[in-house]
Amino acid sequence: MYNKPITQKAKSPLKQVDGPGDIVMKDTEIKEGTPGTQGTPGTSTTTYSYNGERDPGVYDALQKELDSGFAQRKYGFEGTDVKAYEQMKLGKMKSPNVTATTTQTEGTPGTPGTPDTEETTTTPIYTRDETDAIRPYGAYQNRIVERREGGALERKSNRAVKKLAKRYAQDTDDDGKKGFGKIMSNRKQRRDFRRGADGVNYKDEETKNKVQELRNYRDGVSDVQTDMSSSVESLERSRNQRAQGATGDDKVISKPRRANQTDIERSDVIAQMDRTPGDVDFDGFPMRYDQNVGIKKSSPMKKGYFKGK
Repeated sequence: MYNKPITQKAKSPLKQVDGPGDIVMKDTEIKEGTPGTQGTPGTSTTTYSYNGERDPGVYDALQKELDSGFAQRKYGFEGTDVKAYEQMKLGKMKSPNVTATTTQTEGTPGTPGTPDTEETTTTPIYTRDETDAIRPYGAYQNRIVERREGGALERKSNRAVKKLAKRYAQDTDDDGKKGFGKIMSNRKQRRDFRRGADGVNYKDEETKNKVQELRNYRDGVSDVQTDMSSSVESLERSRNQRAQGATGDDKVISKPRRANQTDIERSDVIAQMDRTPGDVDFDGFPMRYDQNVGIKKSSPMKKGYFKGK
């Protein structure tokens, strides 16, 4: 019996999904908020009125109490306002003829302040590449090799598509045709297969994708054949070489570019990071932290997986 432990191959959490990320310095600064303003509280004012008959000359008597100091000694009242002294005395009277009226005044609310905020500043790090000067003859030889290999790729893909089309025609029913009719039927089937026409029945999705990839190589429209980055880089190096007057084995300095993760140990990159405030971060460098790392929850390695199976 084949005795092999049931396991699952864990994906590395550090396996990058896209290309290397650009090196950036991120500095976070705390900016203080503004304090709010305090509101004013509401006020409550109580006034007293006498409903019954009052003796004439009551204000003269109150004025005498103020002038003689009786109001100060008896009630602790300070001031010379007869009306205020009258209100104080009415408030102390326990008489049904005294009515108290309270007036409420609303206060004004305060304004809230703004909280502290974090502001992050991102500063990119740049570097420049050095490369050997390009001799004209060497560049010419490189173009010859590139065209030669490109043509070989197209021819090999064309042969592969033809062979697969022949096999497809052999495996496809000809509706009972024989002789010349069968020859023409197979010819049409091979032609439809090579063109990728509608109605071609592939064995599976993998075969369909494979044939489509071969057609792209045959027609020169695949990603690698339409990628112009190498030609652009070669043209820029040639122009930099001419602008810098580099010849022979001289070094050509490229234009400044944003440094990525692979340039972390370069001296010019380290010098910029030492002089730039903030922490080192990689922009556009997604990790596989949020994907399945290790054993899945429904893995056979979990306890009770085989229960009831």
